[in-house]
Amino acid sequence: ATEADPIAERSARSIKNTVRSIMADLPFNVPRMLIGELMKYAARRANTLGLSYLLRGVTPLELFTAQKADMNVDLRFGFGDYDQAHFEKVRNTRTERNTRCIALRPVGNVEGSWKFLNLETEKITTRQRFSAQPMP
Repeated sequence: ATEADPIAERSARSIKNTVRSIMADLPFNVPRMLIGELMKYAARRANTLGLSYLLRGVTPLELFTAQKADMNVDLRFGFGDYDQAHFEKVRNTRTERNTRCIALRPVGNVEGSWKFLNLETEKITTRQRFSAQPMP
């Protein structure tokens, strides 16, 4: 049997440690359904702020996707931040125009969308318009 690649092992360990530290810092327990989203968040954060940027001036995200990281989008929220996600189509009625959400991760598209957990429906939704709020 061949040995495991030490660089890949170190990267996986770093992502696991990031996930553990985020979970320990949150004021709530992370539901099982969100663990995958948390792993994706940690991996994207590692690829956005990767070590190769210091060495070559290019992030791992840019190397693999040819997409330059936008720090105003990718680092706008942290996993578990409380936010108001605005509905895409606003009608001239008295219905709500936004909903309470928990930030999960950036989608990685040009529009700067993020994935959120809608606290009212407990479903994951993607929104382009949102605003940070203090945790209740």
